[in-house]
Amino acid sequence: MRRRTTMTAAAVVLLGAAAGVAYTMTRSTAETPCAAAAALVTKAQESIRKDASTIVFKAPDGSQPIWLGMTAMADGLTTGSLENVEGEPSPKLVEALYEFSRAAPAAAEDLTDPDGKVQLSLTHISAACP
Repeated sequence: MRRRTTMTAAAVVLLGAAAGVAYTMTRSTAETPCAAAAALVTKAQESIRKDASTIVFKAPDGSQPIWLGMTAMADGLTTGSLENVEGEPSPKLVEALYEFSRAAPAAAEDLTDPDGKVQLSLTHISAACP
C-alpha cells in the first residue's frame, strides 16, 4: 500500500511538472498583439512589393486572394481569436486594424499608393505600437 501511495505521488508530481513545462513553452511562443501586428505589416509590405496584383485577385495556389488572409489575421487580432497571440490589443491598435480590414483595395494601385487607404492603415498599425 505504501508503494502504491509513493508511486501515485510521484506520478502527480511528474504530471504537474509536465503541465508546468507545457504551459511555459506555450507562453514563451505566444506573441503580443503588437508583435503579431508588426508581422502583419511586414507580410503586407513584402507581398505588395513582390506583386501587388496577386494580393487582391489570386493566391499563388489559386485558393483565395492573399488580401483575405491578411484581413482575417487583422480581424483575429481585434477579436483576440488568434491562438498564438496572448493579451488584448490597445484601442488604438484595434482602430488601426479595423481601418486596414476596411481598406478594400480594388486594384494593385490601391495597395501601392503611398497616400492610399492601405498604406495609411499600415502606417497607423505601426504607429499604434511603441
